[in-house]
Amino acid sequence: MRTFAQISLLVTRDLDQRQKLVDQSITFDDSDATTAAEFTSQLVNLAALASDVAFDFGSVTNADTILIVSEQEITVKLNGTGSPALPVVPIPAIPGGGILSQFQKLDQPGVVFWRGKVTSIHLGNPSTTGVANVYVAIVGNAL
Repeated sequence: MRTFAQISLLVTRDLDQRQKLVDQSITFDDSDATTAAEFTSQLVNLAALASDVAFDFGSVTNADTILIVSEQEITVKLNGTGSPALPVVPIPAIPGGGILSQFQKLDQPGVVFWRGKVTSIHLGNPSTTGVANVYVAIVGNAL
């Protein structure tokens, strides 16, 4: 198995992107069997007010690469329910006015990308009324 990823982050002080605060691009390629031997993914439906819902790792013992994408606000705990609940918050579309790119015309999902040993993922939905649909993909070593 192979895990290849490219991540770019550009943060600027101005809308013309001339006063760069962060301009970072990271690429990695992983084919090591101890970190990229098994893959599991699933769309998880979280009921309103759900908390500490465990993601099923399937054939993965330790996840070394994690991708979580959510169109609704959720919380994520890595490595146990006693870990801090990290908020994952989507960015709503800008209906008019100061749109800077085509990406701002649509709601933008909340995204978590994590590299490092993770033994469990627990998800929560703080909404009192709506279901949260969360896509989770992990790559790691075999059982």
